[in-house]
Amino acid sequence: MNILKWFMLTVGFFIIFVVIIFAVMKYMYPPEVKREAPHKEKIAEFEKKVIGLEGYEKRNKLIDSLQTELKSARENMVSQSKLIDSLNTVIAGFDQILQRKDAQLEKFAFRRQSAEKREEKAKKIAKTFESMKPKEMSAILKNIDDNTVMAIYRNMNNRFKKNLLLALSSKRAAKLAENYIESVEN
Repeated sequence: MNILKWFMLTVGFFIIFVVIIFAVMKYMYPPEVKREAPHKEKIAEFEKKVIGLEGYEKRNKLIDSLQTELKSARENMVSQSKLIDSLNTVIAGFDQILQRKDAQLEKFAFRRQSAEKREEKAKKIAKTFESMKPKEMSAILKNIDDNTVMAIYRNMNNRFKKNLLLALSSKRAAKLAENYIESVEN
């Protein structure tokens, strides 16, 4: 029986202790008061009273005009974005054209450099041919193509050009003369 009394006494103290803890907590942390959110109509009525009807209407007009300006600015931004995209496309096209032109210029520079080297070599050979007689040239010129003969002819001194023509067959000399005249005209 003693044990039962002690048990009951302990449970009683425990219950009293728990009640005291809850009372202290309630005092320290009071429950939040739920407030109803005022309706938009009530807010609008309050603004009309505080600002006045004229001020309220002016504010609404200002808000409307700002919203219209914002919408217009957004539309303008979209159209400018599209314009920027199209300009970027055009620029990309021009970049491709420039790259192709650069490649063409490199090829042209290489061809020009090759032609200049060929002309330098033709000048050296022309000097050698200037010291030869027509019969000596004839044997060599039979084995040289017309373009090379033309390059040698262009680089020879005018006094020796006739010897080169005499060294060629009459048909080949005539063809060379025609080609020379055409190249001078162009």
